[in-house]
Amino acid sequence: MKTKGAETKNKNINWRVSLTSGDEVIYKNLKELCDDQDINRTNVYRLANGVSKPTRKKNISSIEKIYLNSNIND
Repeated sequence: MKTKGAETKNKNINWRVSLTSGDEVIYKNLKELCDDQDINRTNVYRLANGVSKPTRKKNISSIEKIYLNSNIND
């Protein structure tokens, strides 16, 4: 059975997308990133892990996972 991982919202992870225009966009969940940038979830993980380069999506420079620490004010 396939999981719908792109539709789940992990509150501890945000995604930072650096565009070739110099702008940065931060997404709160993976589904929103995939829909806005028209990119497959598997390719997002490959770009974030540095396994592949954005050859088809020329507007994307890099994708980075941002791990949010829930204990920042402790």
